[in-house]
Amino acid sequence: MDKKNLEKLTYEMLEAIGEDADREGLKDTPKRIPVVYGEIFSGVGKKPEDIIKKVFTVEKNNIVIEKNIDFYSMCEHDLLPFFGQIHVAYIPDGKVLGFGDIIKITEIYSRRLQIQERLTNEICDAVIDMTKCQGVMVIVKARHLCIEMKGSRKTNSEIVTSAVRGIFEKEESKKNEILALLSI
Repeated sequence: MDKKNLEKLTYEMLEAIGEDADREGLKDTPKRIPVVYGEIFSGVGKKPEDIIKKVFTVEKNNIVIEKNIDFYSMCEHDLLPFFGQIHVAYIPDGKVLGFGDIIKITEIYSRRLQIQERLTNEICDAVIDMTKCQGVMVIVKARHLCIEMKGSRKTNSEIVTSAVRGIFEKEESKKNEILALLSI
């Protein structure tokens, strides 16, 4: 991230929208934005396999679900936030991820310019690639400020996306079992 250029561009953007970038409330904003954006976009250029180095062996291939993972991301179309919860379910094939690692995967992909549909698929693909599991299902439920602040201005509308791989593509009963468990 080019922090100096981002600082300069923030100053210019404030001036371009008709603000006085030197007024008391705004004078430090150009310096804060590179720090804020450094956190918001901390997933840019990162890959899960660079961070997650270990999967764990299990004797039983019981369903694993980690749900209600809060996330924040930025819509690449409007540069406005979208946020909500991610649910990840998978059936191992002898290997599982640590629960913290599932959160790391969601953070890597959500902390970049994104669209919800791609975010859902990237998480799903990462889990199946890293564990070689029998199947994975990812459901993302989010509110988009681009819908709430502009255009249709519909507050509280939620977008739900899902991605399935492996056994969940073939066996409807397994998919229904996960959906029932997610509603608990």
